[in-house]
Amino acid sequence: MKHKFLIFSVVLLLFLSCGKNLQQTPRSTIEAFIENVVRLNEKSPTTIEQAKKLLRSLFSTEKAYESFTTTFRNFEIKSYSIGEPEIGDSFANVLVKMETKGLIGTKEEEKEYTFSLEKKNVKWYIKDIAGVLKKFEKEQKESEGNEEGNT
Repeated sequence: MKHKFLIFSVVLLLFLSCGKNLQQTPRSTIEAFIENVVRLNEKSPTTIEQAKKLLRSLFSTEKAYESFTTTFRNFEIKSYSIGEPEIGDSFANVLVKMETKGLIGTKEEEKEYTFSLEKKNVKWYIKDIAGVLKKFEKEQKESEGNEEGNT
């Protein structure tokens, strides 16, 4: 009985320590992002929902998550490499090279994305990917400006 409890305790400790490392560094945050983007292409609805939930928690704001979901979808990540992060006090920029293939018949491409991360309460969060959030916000402002001009 003692041995079972000891084994259970060790397994539980390992499980809990893995979860804590998820956003400890810019690299671990990006690795979690990529692993869960890959999981979005699986067939199990439960797996997809879990991946979406975890992805949402990796972003610093809801707008950052929304810009991700409108831009980075319908593609498969074949391979990737994460560059050395440029880290400041509460921010980091990391170059990530990805080989991707679109799920709707597009060809394989190798692209580079700069991930901008920010640190809040000892965790790293994705603030923007390749300036997509800035572009997303700019388009929203232009759209709002056009609507005001039409009234």
